[in-house]
Formats: sequence, C-alpha cells, structure tokens
Amino acid sequence: MPKVRRSRSIDAPQSELWGRVSDPGQLPTWWPRVIRVEGISGSGDRFTEVLRTDAGRDLRADFTVLEREKPVRWRFAQELGDDPFGKVLRSSETLIELGGSADGTLVTIEVSRQLRGMARLGGFLFRGATRRHIDEALETLEELHGSR
Repeated sequence: MPKVRRSRSIDAPQSELWGRVSDPGQLPTWWPRVIRVEGISGSGDRFTEVLRTDAGRDLRADFTVLEREKPVRWRFAQELGDDPFGKVLRSSETLIELGGSADGTLVTIEVSRQLRGMARLGGFLFRGATRRHIDEALETLEELHGSR
C-alpha cells in the first residue's frame, strides 16, 4: 500500500492553521487540483471535491470524515465506487496532523492508498506523485501563512 508522510514547520499559530486545514471549504485555497468543494454536510462530515485534471477535465471525488480532533488531527477517506478513482484504488485516506514546534506549527500530511488490480504494479509511481502532491500542498500553506 503506497503511504506517503511529509511534514513542514510553518510560522503560524496552530489555531490559525487548523481553521484552514480542517475546513473542507478551504481546500481550494491550498490543496492541489481542487477548484471547489460542494455538498459539505451540516456537520462537515461529508464533502465533494471538484478537481481539475491537467487536460482541463473536471472530476468529482466524495469524502467522509473519519476523525476530527481539534486542533490536532483531521482524517478523511475517499468514497470509491464505479468512477475513475475506484478503478485503480481500493482505498484512499488522508491524515492531517498539527503539532507545536520551535518554528511555529509542524504540519504533517499522510496519504495512504491501497491500489487495485494492475495498478498495484505501479506503487512506486503513486508514491512519487503523492509525495509531489503533498509537497505542493505544504508549500502553498507556507506561502499563505509564512515561514521563519
């Protein structure tokens, strides 16, 4: 199962970062490829990302929040079915953790994916793409909130 975990210290209060990283409505401001979020349930436990591919095509991805421990942990899973994601993924979870550090707040993002069928042979490709995706998200958070 490709699992990628990346961290970065960001010069911002944990409460400020928590407000951005744990709110599905804020994902378009910092999470790569997300152009908007729809269908956020009243409790915020379900949401749909609308993602834009490199070819300009929009894809929808539904998520369920599995855990939210303010202000340290937010974990959500993609709902996979008969869609482009479900054809290659058996499961996909994202964990975002915030903790104190000497330089502000340590932001850690972990993405765990279980691949389906022939996609299992390309685990190293998924890890590399996921690493770049997480690094881009962390860079954007750093740009938005500053760094030391």
